[in-house]
Amino acid sequence: MELRKLQALSGILAPAFFFGAVVYMSLSRPGYSHVYNVISELGENGSPTASAASITFIVTGLMIVFFGLGLHSELSRGSRRVWTGAVVALYGMLDFVGSGVFPCDPGGASVTLTGTIHAKLTVLGELAALAAPFLFLWDTEGRGEWGGHRRLTLAAGAVFLVLAGFLQYTLPGHVPGEHDTPVGLAQRLLVAAYLTWIAVTGAKMYVKTASRAVYTGDTNRSHLSNSTYAGSRPSIDYANIQPKITPGRLKMTQKQKLTLEKLDEEARKRLGELKKAGAEASVQLKENLGDLKKYTDAAARRLSDGGSKVGDRAKKGWTELMSKAREAQASLQESVEKRRKE
Repeated sequence: MELRKLQALSGILAPAFFFGAVVYMSLSRPGYSHVYNVISELGENGSPTASAASITFIVTGLMIVFFGLGLHSELSRGSRRVWTGAVVALYGMLDFVGSGVFPCDPGGASVTLTGTIHAKLTVLGELAALAAPFLFLWDTEGRGEWGGHRRLTLAAGAVFLVLAGFLQYTLPGHVPGEHDTPVGLAQRLLVAAYLTWIAVTGAKMYVKTASRAVYTGDTNRSHLSNSTYAGSRPSIDYANIQPKITPGRLKMTQKQKLTLEKLDEEARKRLGELKKAGAEASVQLKENLGDLKKYTDAAARRLSDGGSKVGDRAKKGWTELMSKAREAQASLQESVEKRRKE
C-alpha cells in the first residue's frame, strides 16, 4: 500500500482509536464523568490510567501528525503555499502528544510547571484546530475535486466556532476536580467535531488516492521470464507484458478526459481574462507614468526657482552683514585711537 493511502487511513482511524481508548479508560475510574471531567484528567498525575492515557494521547497525536503530512502533500500545487496539513499536524503534536508528555495536575488544574505547560499546549492546539477548516478553504480554492468537501468544511468551521464558544462559556465557573459546569461535555463535543472532520477528510483523501491509481492503470507484469538471468538482473519477456484495462477503468478514463477538457476550456477562458486585464493595466500604468513625469518636472522647476531666490536673498544678507561688520570695526578702531590720545 502506498504511503499516501497509509496517511489517509491514519486520519480515518485516529478518532476511533482515541475515543475507544477514552471510553475504556473511563471505566477504570470510579466517579469519572464524561460530562463534568475533561479528557486530560484520565492522564493526570497519580491517576490509575495515567500511563495508558499518556500512550493513547501520544499515539493518537502521531497518527494525526502523519495524516497532516500526507494532507500537506495532497494539497500542494506548484509554488503556492498550503497550510492545512501543517496546522493539522501542529494540532496533533500540541494537543495530543503534548498532553501525553506533559500531563495535567489533579482535577485538570495548572499548579505545577508540567500542568501549566499542558494547559498552554492544549490552548495552542485548539487554536490550530480552529484555523484548519478555514485554511483548507483557502488551500483548495478553485479545485473542483474538493467541491463537496469544501461545503462540508465551511459548515464544520462554523460548528467549531460555536462549540469553542460553548467550552469557553463553561470554563469560568468550573473548579478543577468539581462536578459543577459541563466542561467535560463541551470539550468532548469540540474534540469530536475536530476529529470527525479529520476522519472525513482522510476518507476523501483515500478515495482520491485510490482513484488516481485506477486512472493511471496498473501493468500486469506477472509474465516475467525466470528461465535466464544476466548477472544479477532477471531476463524479462517484454512481448508478454500486456496492460490490464477493465471496462470500469476505461469508463473512468473517459470521464477523466471530459473533466480535463472542461478544465482546459476554463483555463483558456481565465487566460483570456488575464490578458485583457493585463492590457488594461498596462495602459493605466503608462498614463500614470506620464502624470508622474509631469508632476516631477513641475516640482523640479519649482525647486530650481525657489533655490535661485533663496540664493539671491542669502547673498544680499551676507553683503549687508559684511558691511555692518566693517562699520563696527572702523568704529572700534576710532574708539581705540581716541583712548590712546587721551
